[in-house]
Amino acid sequence: MTKTIVLDAGHGLPDTGAVGFVKEYIVAFQLMKKTETVLKRHGINVLLTRTSDNSLSTKSDVRENKNDDLGKRIAIINKADLGFSFHLNAGGGTGYESLCFNVKNDTSKQIHSDIASYFVSKGFKDRGLKSSKDSHLGGVAIIDKSKPVVVLGEFLFVDTKADTDFITAEANQNEVAEVVAKALLKVVGVVYKPFTNTK
Repeated sequence: MTKTIVLDAGHGLPDTGAVGFVKEYIVAFQLMKKTETVLKRHGINVLLTRTSDNSLSTKSDVRENKNDDLGKRIAIINKADLGFSFHLNAGGGTGYESLCFNVKNDTSKQIHSDIASYFVSKGFKDRGLKSSKDSHLGGVAIIDKSKPVVVLGEFLFVDTKADTDFITAEANQNEVAEVVAKALLKVVGVVYKPFTNTK
């Protein structure tokens, strides 16, 4: 049976997300689209929450827009077997971390471990797998209110230059997409096959 994975690019105009050397919503979208390509290469049915720079809401009030957008994202996520959300961090730190509903969940632990180990191999810090309830946000709707397991990855820091330089380089984004896809494929039982250029 074909598995369905939903990929979520965090934020979307009018909400830019974190802003530093880059804007979060732009890089999150780039990573999502590249990961979509890898998953489709493996025959996965991929759903995307947003497909443009904009949120899913047309409401003019920013807070109403955000709430409406989150509700629509959750409705899409609930059609899938597994969800992954792309974000970037801010606050002057460095490294990769994941948020999930239950830090003891094997699926969440496996996905975090596989992605974090890649960043450690590149010299970045593994900031750990954290509960969405323990985050400074006081809860994360797309994790807490969705039916399938959703892991939210914080892909380095937009206000730390070394982090930004790494995650905005296209070659690195391509590698990250392969790493994320491989981690997701593992937990849905699909064997990862490295990309081969047949041209």
